[in-house]
Amino acid sequence: MKYDIEIASKKLLTHAQEKANCLFIVLSLRSNISLAREQFACFSFASLFDEVFFIPHSSGNPKVDYLCNLKKKYQNIMFVGDSINDATAATQAAVGFSGVLTGFYAFNGYESFPDINHFLLKYI
Repeated sequence: MKYDIEIASKKLLTHAQEKANCLFIVLSLRSNISLAREQFACFSFASLFDEVFFIPHSSGNPKVDYLCNLKKKYQNIMFVGDSINDATAATQAAVGFSGVLTGFYAFNGYESFPDINHFLLKYI
């Protein structure tokens, strides 16, 4: 079974929260929700996230509805994702998007970064 690895820097995430007064939310499609929760809880930065949504794979793109609901709840949203489906969901929900190249896709037409740490460095 493939496990996610810890890429995000806890130090950068903490600095971003302090400087930008922002919240972090996980929105991730997973085939095994309980395993995803277990893995995420082991990350050093897990406690820095205000909300965590692991969504089962389904037809269509369920992230669109989640993003629309989050947009109603929060004033500004920037969705950072690693797939074309993430970019499409952001566009359909009318929220900002930046791609991270830790997935398998290039993001033609979207701002993109090698990983989440490079994104954070630009905005903090």
